[in-house]
Amino acid sequence: MGSGMTEVHNASDEKSVKKRQDKAKRQAAARDEDFKWLLTQPQFRRWLWHLIHDPERCALMQSPFSPNGSVQTLNLGMQEIARKLYADVTKVNAKLIPQMMLEHAEAEEHA
Repeated sequence: MGSGMTEVHNASDEKSVKKRQDKAKRQAAARDEDFKWLLTQPQFRRWLWHLIHDPERCALMQSPFSPNGSVQTLNLGMQEIARKLYADVTKVNAKLIPQMMLEHAEAEEHA
């Protein structure tokens, strides 16, 4: 990080390339494990459901249409984030989406 300069890597150095690929795989695996752990937490699932479905946030189930093309583009982008989050959740455990839906419905009943 320090100097802010981009590191230069030699793509023809197989050892260096392999080392960088291994590092990237370890980092991705660590992120996956972090996400799996977060999904075990009811508070995180509640927050994530709200993020994905809230009309002021990703609004996945809302129409992205707007007469303003810039707003519509923004809406589509936010919904794409929601779709990626859904995919990440189902990659961890496909049963979590229905579980989150039920948890949300139960919370709404008791609110």
